[in-house]
Amino acid sequence: MKLSSKAIVTTATFTAFVAGLAGCASKDKPIQLSELQTPQWHLVELDGKALERPKGKKAPSLHVDEKMTATGLAGCNDYVGEAEIDVDDHEFRITHMNSTMKLCLKNEMALNNTIISTLSEWTRIDIDKNRLTLQGEKHTLVFQAQNP
Repeated sequence: MKLSSKAIVTTATFTAFVAGLAGCASKDKPIQLSELQTPQWHLVELDGKALERPKGKKAPSLHVDEKMTATGLAGCNDYVGEAEIDVDDHEFRITHMNSTMKLCLKNEMALNNTIISTLSEWTRIDIDKNRLTLQGEKHTLVFQAQNP
């Protein structure tokens, strides 16, 4: 069967395109659960801005144990839930979340609600050395590893 030069160019272009997509898809290495579970994570950045922590207040945090139980502080209230992660697609969320219901200052409650809502939705998870980034539809949370 003879192929025209146009068919050869089209086939070559399509093959290069598919190979390029495959290269993009494999660019991210899968998340290792041990990377997520090892440290206690403390929130250091919200939506590209450094998190200002009032003196004497604990930093918002996240910890995921070997049973995939997620616990932490959302700014004002403690929370607990079940962590779900898709290690190949880099997605993370916490389901069945419960939290305390402390009376909080307005700005603390706004931070608390932002953290809870972001952790509850599927987010893009990336772990690079000692930094954990969770990028949701509306907000991006950046945590720093704090070993006990």
